[in-house]
Amino acid sequence: GEEIARGESDPSDSGPEWTKRTLLFTTFRQGVYEINLFTKFSSFAVVDDCSLEETVFIPTDTPQPSPSPTTTPSPELSPTPTLLPEIPRGSLQLFLAPGFGPGGGSERWVLDGAAEYSTVRKFEGSRSCKLDFEPSSVSQEVELLKDATYAIRVMMFGPGVLTISVSDGSGVAFQEQRKNRISPSWQEHGMSFVIESTASYKVSFETSRGHLVYIDQAQVFEIGVPDPTDSPTPVPTDSPTPVPTDSPT
Repeated sequence: GEEIARGESDPSDSGPEWTKRTLLFTTFRQGVYEINLFTKFSSFAVVDDCSLEETVFIPTDTPQPSPSPTTTPSPELSPTPTLLPEIPRGSLQLFLAPGFGPGGGSERWVLDGAAEYSTVRKFEGSRSCKLDFEPSSVSQEVELLKDATYAIRVMMFGPGVLTISVSDGSGVAFQEQRKNRISPSWQEHGMSFVIESTASYKVSFETSRGHLVYIDQAQVFEIGVPDPTDSPTPVPTDSPTPVPTDSPT
């Protein structure tokens, strides 16, 4: 079967005292799951009081009663995410093979770490990109223009945290982190930014150790390009009118 969650102890856990470790995960479908506790080669551990607790979140639209003036309202379990602004019609999309399908420029994608293509779970098309529990990333380089506005959109599935970053030769220029709401479904995430200088930039989608994410339909749109600066029309200067001089009599 497919591994859906993993947790590892820290070096600080070793010592004479008991240390509590907790792993939170979300199941995507009903069924029988196997939970394993194991150590790596030449390592050992003593464990006790192992338990599994279930928390079920059922999103509903049931209206909540109006709180009294002295009552503090409880936070929602599944807050509605901030809606992403619409991409203007006709905006140029810069990625090749945004759906990670074979061909169509898919060789431009660079997979690092435990990243791999997956046909098991995808939003549309034939495959997605799986960023596994080890540090993973998938990236593509694109040419971006000075003072232009761009928007990144990506479909995401899984309980992990996804880091979206834009970088050039001098380092990371823009970076944001995204996480799905608590539900086993594909959800859209993204970010917008303005480029300060024309150059080739690497747009990356990354996860750190212990996070599992599938991504699909990764796109970067050019949504605003500044108008070229109008050069001022030179104003012609009037030639001075010669003043006639009186000839001597």
